[in-house]
Amino acid sequence: MTPNVTVNWKAEDGNKVTFPIGLGAGRLFNFGKLPVRISGELQYSAIHPDDLISSRWNVRLSFIPVIPTFMF
Repeated sequence: MTPNVTVNWKAEDGNKVTFPIGLGAGRLFNFGKLPVRISGELQYSAIHPDDLISSRWNVRLSFIPVIPTFMF
């Protein structure tokens, strides 16, 4: 899990922090010779501003190529 905790310092009291919790899963695949990590997460903001419905749910999909390094 990699939550995006946000703080709006200019907001009224009680509506400053967004704190999501959730679950995710990922797997490593090979595209040709290049390994790629593909993962997804679904998060619900347990603490969120009252006026923003978009701050309650978060979906994250990631596609990360793994570039091998050379050892010296």
